[in-house]
Amino acid sequence: QVIVYNEQILLIEIIYRFFFFFQAEDGIRDFCLSRGLGDVYKRQSLLRKDLELLKQLIEMIFLRMLDVDDDIDDEWSRPPEGYSQDLDTDSDYANVRFGMNTIDRLIAAINYEIMLPILSLMVQQMLQQGHDWRYKHAALMALSQVGEYVENVDFIAPIVDVVTPFLLDQHPRLRYAACHCLGQIGDDMQPKFQEKYNSKCVPPLVQLMTDAIPRVQSHACAALTNIFEGSPQDYVIPYMNEALEKAFALIKDSISIVKENAMSCISAISESAKEAYISYYDISMPILFNILTTHDKKEYKQLRGQTIECITLMSYSVGIQHFAKYAKDVIQAMILIQTNSVEENDPLKSYLLSGWQRLCLLMGKEIVPYMEHIVPSLFKMAHGIFDQSQKVGILDEPELSKDELAEKKEKENVNTSATEEAEVALHMLSVFIDELGGCLLYTSDAADDLLCVDLGGRRIIKKKKK
Repeated sequence: QVIVYNEQILLIEIIYRFFFFFQAEDGIRDFCLSRGLGDVYKRQSLLRKDLELLKQLIEMIFLRMLDVDDDIDDEWSRPPEGYSQDLDTDSDYANVRFGMNTIDRLIAAINYEIMLPILSLMVQQMLQQGHDWRYKHAALMALSQVGEYVENVDFIAPIVDVVTPFLLDQHPRLRYAACHCLGQIGDDMQPKFQEKYNSKCVPPLVQLMTDAIPRVQSHACAALTNIFEGSPQDYVIPYMNEALEKAFALIKDSISIVKENAMSCISAISESAKEAYISYYDISMPILFNILTTHDKKEYKQLRGQTIECITLMSYSVGIQHFAKYAKDVIQAMILIQTNSVEENDPLKSYLLSGWQRLCLLMGKEIVPYMEHIVPSLFKMAHGIFDQSQKVGILDEPELSKDELAEKKEKENVNTSATEEAEVALHMLSVFIDELGGCLLYTSDAADDLLCVDLGGRRIIKKKKK
């Protein structure tokens, strides 16, 4: 055991020296980190005993997160229409994301009581590096990972005190990182975080919704979405008026990534505010319906999907009596999109399925007159999802080229998406059956076709017991 222990120490020290003292390319550095982390995950007790080795490993992770371009270009500040961070292949984003994920895994593997004091000390040192914004950026992004592992919300107070001033920093990447950190921790520690820190964090985040940099505007909206979503009503209402006013303005006049996150922010507010949203409902609907019916190009599919989500969440919150006057137009618009605009791998699918589910729960039997127009294309889309979930697979070749690795990642994403869509479709169908029952019988051919779909040799749709 002593020999194995000494060998592991030597291995990590060799990796550490190679990482720092050789001008290795990114791929080799990633290999060094991956090799060192692989040993950590197999022998977690090693770094629990030797904290200096743990510090060396964290240093390498932080150095990787520092490997971003010092210049802020227009593509970062103002991403093109249809931009998706999930599909971003930019090396800067990949380096930071790699570091964040690695720190998250380390905290889970080593134990947060050991990791957090070391991480906090190293973050403090990096925040004091005034000559280079990248040190502070890496520190803020690393801090975003700790909320999940801290049980006592009071322990987060020093982090909130450190991070909040960066919302006003002159550098846009640091404002962005502060938004990310507070949004992630707010989501991980809900609702205790909201109860204790909303008054300190939310007002400056709302102000950042009008930042000069669209990317920062977008991330401020995303942070507020995380903080507001699922929060008790009392934690949302004090900030609702100003946040909604700014969000409506962004939806009318901004780039797609900002519109998407402003839309999510409105959804989160309306869902948490419930009946308190009624006074904003008639203001919201014309703005959102205009987006739904005019943004019909391919790059706006995500935006249209989020608009469907927002409209149906808002309507569910305020009730059928307020939605009734909009029902016909909204349903017809959703049918038109569902019939003419949905492709095989399309983000609109899940939004449509969840949207119909909410409308069914909201309207009950009042949706029946529309069913003959809704069901045929809806069932056709759902059936296509089930077919796709059975066809997609994951490449498992042991050695792949760079292009083959990209293809593998894309196919794995498709596989995951198809599985998630199938689950949403199943839930939507079960809600339709529970709520409407015999009202679906007139579509018996389509229903029989769907209800007999077999995934893995078993019946997958069963009527829920009330």
